Amino acid sequence: MIQKTVLKATPLSIAHLDLKGIQYRPEQVFQFLNEIARLGYNALLVEYEDIYPYKDASFAIDPEEIWTLDFVKQFLKKADELKVEIIPLQQTLGHLEYAFRWDRFQKYAMPHGFPSTLHIGSPEAKEWLRGLLLEVIQMHKNSRFIHLGMDEARSLALYAKAIKADPLVLFLDYLEELCALCSEYGKTPLIWSDMLEDHIAPANIERIKALSDKVILVSWDYTSTSAPLHTVRFDGWRCSKQWIEKPETADKVALYDGLKWCEDWAPEIQQLVSKYRQTPLQFEPLFQAGVWKDMGFTVFGGCGVGVSSEGGTVPWYHQRIANIEQWRTSVEKWKLDGLIYTVWARAGGCMPPNVIFDLRWPLLAYGTGITFFEGIPQEKLQALLYKIGRCNESWSIESWIQEEVDALTPQVRSHQYEWKTLQLMVRVFAVQRTLKGLTWEMERYGCGNRFMASEWEKLHQKLQDIQNKLRALREELRVHLDERYYGKGLEEWFLEIFDIPLSGLEKTEVVMLQKMETARRLFSR
Repeated sequence: MIQKTVLKATPLSIAHLDLKGIQYRPEQVFQFLNEIARLGYNALLVEYEDIYPYKDASFAIDPEEIWTLDFVKQFLKKADELKVEIIPLQQTLGHLEYAFRWDRFQKYAMPHGFPSTLHIGSPEAKEWLRGLLLEVIQMHKNSRFIHLGMDEARSLALYAKAIKADPLVLFLDYLEELCALCSEYGKTPLIWSDMLEDHIAPANIERIKALSDKVILVSWDYTSTSAPLHTVRFDGWRCSKQWIEKPETADKVALYDGLKWCEDWAPEIQQLVSKYRQTPLQFEPLFQAGVWKDMGFTVFGGCGVGVSSEGGTVPWYHQRIANIEQWRTSVEKWKLDGLIYTVWARAGGCMPPNVIFDLRWPLLAYGTGITFFEGIPQEKLQALLYKIGRCNESWSIESWIQEEVDALTPQVRSHQYEWKTLQLMVRVFAVQRTLKGLTWEMERYGCGNRFMASEWEKLHQKLQDIQNKLRALREELRVHLDERYYGKGLEEWFLEIFDIPLSGLEKTEVVMLQKMETARRLFSR
């Protein structure tokens, strides 16, 4: 049973280290811990994924990336010295693709959908997972908590349908087994709350409430800001039916097939959410965390410092800051017990790596109110980050931002390495924008043979300029990032950001030269 008195004083500020992405060099891991402590975080959620040194299983594509048991012990000792509590995360239901991509482990996966969800109908699969979980629990003797994941287990619904069962009943049965195991070893389990939000129904409300003294819920939302919500996640994704009946007023509302209506909620669900309904059409941001708190749960929020939808170049800083601000407001308003500043390394174990972690530090610093780049006033830095984010979303002022970053460089008195990463990635982003423009022109003019040779020559020169800039930036970033990072994830990042675009440009150049020659022959008379 959770000792809630332990959590009552100050909400935990929890940073996130997701190790399924680009790996830090070993010596840099300890510097990472120093920085987390300096910024004022009192806990760190560590998602080991395939780099954990399990006794009887190896999941990493590159064995050299696996931490040794001795290194894990050094890591935990350093965290103890810094008074940063480590919360290990061991996936126990979904997001096990790092294991199930291997043929020898696929027998433990759900027989339905993408192989990432544990087959909880198989005693053998559950026993296998239990072994992994116990290894992690026993290694982290000083941790009060263990995060069980349990998010986005989409294949569970397919399995439940196949055996004519309620997916949430299966989920809760399994969760209760895990809670009993954690209690046996003196650990308080955390889970992400989205599966409850997807499948809650009147029939299971009381059973969910009964778990309030056994598990901490982490309600995550990486997009909400202070704006009211039109579409909400509770008993599935829903919005008001009035939006589709009055399309002329729904300019900012995204409707799609499969969306359910708030008007169709059962009365018991309506009662849970009614206090968070600002108007018949809109809801309070992040209200699910308030609902779980009302039910008596210990609740942590989950904001998005690093999300996968941004790609691998630069963050949508303005949206990340707005999401952090709203979560901090909600933590205070609803007396939540902690806030996890999630920094996802990939969208999933099989997807390309996200933005280089260096570019996330200013957001983690923002979360605790610390100035990260000494020498640059906080207001000026925030304005710069907003501009970069807006360019990623809709603006097109990369050249101005480049000039501003370069002009500020002499003022930076700390974290020059991270600043240089930002400086280089702004340049990469600017070249990517130019490449998008070239692609648009090729699509516009390349479908026929009406474009004159002189203009093809100009486009060819632009293409060569892009190639040269990308190659030069790749080389500069290669030297720079090799100081701090290594491994297969880094190679994948270079492949996505540089090598695939450069390969595409080579193919584009062949077509472009053919079009140029055709134009010369066609229009020579």
